[in-house]
Amino acid sequence: MSSHAKERGKEGDQEMERERNSKREREREREREGEREREREREREREREREREREREIERERERERERERERERERERDERERGRERERKREERERERERERERERGKEIERERERERERERERERERERERATEKEKADRETMMEKRDTLTCVSPLNIVKQHDKCRLILDLRKVNTHLEAPKFKYEGLNRVAELIRRDDWMFSIDLKSGYHHVEIHPSCWQFLGFQFEGIYYSFRSLPFGLATAPFVFTQLIKQLAKRWRASGVRVVPYVDDQLFLCDSHPQACSTRTTFLQDLNAAGFVINGKKSHLHPSRQLRFLGLEIDSTRGTRSSTFA
Repeated sequence: MSSHAKERGKEGDQEMERERNSKREREREREREGEREREREREREREREREREREREIERERERERERERERERERERDERERGRERERKREERERERERERERERGKEIERERERERERERERERERERERATEKEKADRETMMEKRDTLTCVSPLNIVKQHDKCRLILDLRKVNTHLEAPKFKYEGLNRVAELIRRDDWMFSIDLKSGYHHVEIHPSCWQFLGFQFEGIYYSFRSLPFGLATAPFVFTQLIKQLAKRWRASGVRVVPYVDDQLFLCDSHPQACSTRTTFLQDLNAAGFVINGKKSHLHPSRQLRFLGLEIDSTRGTRSSTFA
């Protein structure tokens, strides 16, 4: 075989080898392409799996959100129940408070009823006191003067209004020229200004026909006569108009005033008007009861209409309105 034929045979073998290589390369390329396609399919599957996982996660998140919402709803229900219980507790507390208030009101009403009963009892006592005073006044009128057939001295009889009072005054100027009346000072409004304190509780006692409580010695009756409707009378008790009467009566009242002042009460006696100054309302009430008993035991008759027996911070005394709440003494009594 010639070299040329060998060369062509060799080239043919090479060509076949190249063809086989090319075929094998295409086969490998197809395998690689198939592998890539399978890889893409696996990737798509993984992506679908991831998508399903995301959907499941979204569903789980929705479920968690629904659970949280259910928990919030349960919390709201618990809060509402707690608020309901709190409202119920408050309602019960208000009911208990109303019941306590009703109980206190019942207690106050009971106390008011007791106070009304005490006031009724005091009123009954005052009525009994007025009855006794009326009886005593009637008895005093019977003993204050008497009819006389003859008199040594007959004086004019007058009625004089003084400090809102009408006084029966015997004009004894002729008799008084034969008497020596001791000099003394009355305790009056100036004394009130000295003694009164801010917010004092005050009451006053008026003695009915004060002078007439003092009896005159029988030997002197004949000098204290007057004539009325043609009939002669003479005083058997101390008359208004006698020069020594103010001193005698004031000295008598001063003895009681000393006793009262010893108990710590400030007293201003002015003839038959007595003003009492106390630090508190209870002291004034207690003092009033005691002093009324003292006056009654001493035989005096109380003029209930002219007396101010209910303790107060404002009252009228000797024609002047006194108010213990109005600042200093000077401004109060100016």
